Amino acid sequence: MKTFKNFAVFLLILVAKLSTAQTNPTTADNYLKFTDLKDMPVDLVWPATVTDGKYIYVINGHAPSNGTFSSGVVRYNPENESWALVSKAAGAKLQSTAAYVPADGHAYVFGGMMPNASTSRDVKSIDLKTGDVKTLNVINTNSAAYSFSAEWNGKIYIWGGTQYGHLGSAPNQGHAIASLYSFDPKSETFSQLADMPQQGEVSGTIINGVIYTFGGYETFLNTKYKTINAYNISTNVWTTVAKLPIALSSNTVAAVGNLIFVVGDYDKGTFLGYYNTVTNKFTQLKSNMKARRSGGAMVIGNKLYVFGGKAGYDMAVGGSTKSVQVADISGILNAANTSTASN
Repeated sequence: MKTFKNFAVFLLILVAKLSTAQTNPTTADNYLKFTDLKDMPVDLVWPATVTDGKYIYVINGHAPSNGTFSSGVVRYNPENESWALVSKAAGAKLQSTAAYVPADGHAYVFGGMMPNASTSRDVKSIDLKTGDVKTLNVINTNSAAYSFSAEWNGKIYIWGGTQYGHLGSAPNQGHAIASLYSFDPKSETFSQLADMPQQGEVSGTIINGVIYTFGGYETFLNTKYKTINAYNISTNVWTTVAKLPIALSSNTVAAVGNLIFVVGDYDKGTFLGYYNTVTNKFTQLKSNMKARRSGGAMVIGNKLYVFGGKAGYDMAVGGSTKSVQVADISGILNAANTSTASN
């Protein structure tokens, strides 16, 4: 009888440990090591970023060290860690968003806050090969700062953000929005789609025809979110699919395969994890990544690059970083592929 009781206690302890392992993925096995690379030419916060699969392009942003709103487009070559100026004509603003359209080789830039504290309403196209910048003959109907965008099948989807100035509010009084639009670069037209479940500044990207958003911040209510929401482009329907370990804002994302890496946070700049869109699981990672919020992140091949952003709370001076780091994520990708194949 005593042996049976001991065995039963052992089973209970084992079940408890397994349960803990499932709900607390930040174990020693989930450690991602970053390597420092050459710094950016200037510290940059709130940039828009795109990749053509070979280079990383950083557009606009704020350089706290010299107090400027960037109008530049710079290209990063991961092979030799070099930065090159592509254009100075992207318009001085911060918190813009951009998406790359492979079909025409252009990046399209939307929204952002201008030096006069109002929201930009134009749409710019940038030829990433020549550096030519063109202001399109269309008004951005999702005009906002800190909105996000991504491309799917030749169209660009833009969602959320905070609007300033041009809606009759005081220049520094923000109005969070939940709207979602698609933009067709061929016809240069916007189409309104279903609003997000939550309004505000919500990072995200697209995988297999679904927009996934992570956390977010509502400026008026000063509220951060923990939700992971999914929007099916084919059905025009939003669904809450999961929860993050903590509420996040000022984070950025980078997609590869069926995974989406989530980098940084306003309060916890070292936050790092990834969401598997097939298994619907979020895995939080430990790492030696430098604290950064409102920076950039991109995956090229099997490497995750993180750059720029803020590590401190003083948004005027100090705390911004030129840091560029890289981590090999091949182990995570291989494990995810194995997990997907077994499902």
